[in-house]
Amino acid sequence: MVTTDKEYENIYSGLVFPDNDVYNTLQQATNTTQRAQEKGQASVRTGTPRHCCTPCRLTPVCLGLLSVFLLAAIVSLCLYYNGVLPHKCEAANSSTILSELERLEARNRNLSEQGMQLRREKEEVEKQRNTLQKQLASAKKEMENVKKDNTQLHSQVHEKQKSIDDLTAKLANIKQCPRDFLPFKSSCYYFSHAKKNWTDSRKDCKARRADLVKIASQGEQEFLQHHCRSEYYWIGLTDSAKEGTWMWVDDSRLSLGYWEDGEPNNWENRNEDCVHGFRKEDALKSWNDAACYEQWFYICETKPQ
Repeated sequence: MVTTDKEYENIYSGLVFPDNDVYNTLQQATNTTQRAQEKGQASVRTGTPRHCCTPCRLTPVCLGLLSVFLLAAIVSLCLYYNGVLPHKCEAANSSTILSELERLEARNRNLSEQGMQLRREKEEVEKQRNTLQKQLASAKKEMENVKKDNTQLHSQVHEKQKSIDDLTAKLANIKQCPRDFLPFKSSCYYFSHAKKNWTDSRKDCKARRADLVKIASQGEQEFLQHHCRSEYYWIGLTDSAKEGTWMWVDDSRLSLGYWEDGEPNNWENRNEDCVHGFRKEDALKSWNDAACYEQWFYICETKPQ
């Protein structure tokens, strides 16, 4: 049978605080023993002989009862300290252990949460690392492409520079029009700013290492018409050697002309043996024969030099 804490406490209380009946009995026995001892001592002093009496016989009985009660108290105390106190210590230890266990469980939860947080942070760091690695790989690839493009550009620049050098060399060998001459196709043209007669005009062209213009195509005629500022200009055509036979200054015969309507007409027999043109709006009908002594602008032609 297991003795409960309350039963142990009742036993201990009974021993520590006994009932009034037991206490009174023990008190009476003690008082009787004391009185007997006092009488014995008085008899010894007076010389009166001692005789056995009832109180003397009760003394061993009282001492025996007292021993029984003391033994019971000792046994009860031993049971109490061997049962109640360990139980209380166990209860206190259990409470302490439970409290410590709860604290450890709370700490374990905190550590678990921290571990989960660290795992999440680790995953995020790994994700960022993977992203950075991808970006690094992409940057390296772009750098390789840039290097490749740079190499191609260097090659192209080298080729272009070589082409420029070749063109520069060719330009150095290409003949250019003299100063104040305008280029058109394979010829150069000078439009005078002063008026002279046909003979002096040709002399000035000769001085410029040129001659009065010879018009050999419609394109050339239209080009000259465009630059003549609605004025008449002497050209290198004349029939001074033979009337009606129009010859260019290089002694070639005219094959195609761009005469105004009704021209040439040698108007009023004035010996109109020279030709000027380009004043009319129609470039294909702008030539007119005139006297060679008249003063007009003129056009010189030469080849690039």
